[in-house]
Amino acid sequence: MGAAFSQAGDRRPQVFLNYRKEELLHTFVKRLLTELQRNNINYFIDDKVQKGKPITDLFEKIEESAIALAIFSKRYSESKWCLDELVRMKECVEAGELVVIPIFVNVTPSEVKKFNGVFGVTFQRLRNKYGKVQIQKWKEAVEYIAGISGMVWNDRYPDYGFFLKIIPTTVSLIHVPYQMTF
Repeated sequence: MGAAFSQAGDRRPQVFLNYRKEELLHTFVKRLLTELQRNNINYFIDDKVQKGKPITDLFEKIEESAIALAIFSKRYSESKWCLDELVRMKECVEAGELVVIPIFVNVTPSEVKKFNGVFGVTFQRLRNKYGKVQIQKWKEAVEYIAGISGMVWNDRYPDYGFFLKIIPTTVSLIHVPYQMTF
């Protein structure tokens, strides 16, 4: 049975999960992790990372992964950590080193790309805390990753087969080398 990659473990993660923990860990992500485990897919989530560790440790996990799931939600953009990880994921995609699958949970791709709704409001709050250069990096990463073909989940109209759809996509991408095409 698959298990979360831990700092003590020696298996590299196949899938890196980027999500707003407080909003999704006990709902959407919990169900997703069950399916990943059931299919022996090694993954990394940052719930085991020690507080006070540099974010570069998370960047290493991104770089070691074959796939990253960028799980956008309404409150995703209030997390500096989520956005910093997303910037690194974008850099890895551009270098041809990572495949990112965006998943939109209770938000639409359009809301995310255009910074509308709650997603946009929470991102706007960051503008007051961080410099223009950092905000621009985050904005570019969001627009880039949200512009990749992904999947949409809405818990008001749940498709319980959704989680089963993620797994074949993930497995096929893990076993096929990724090549950038322009």
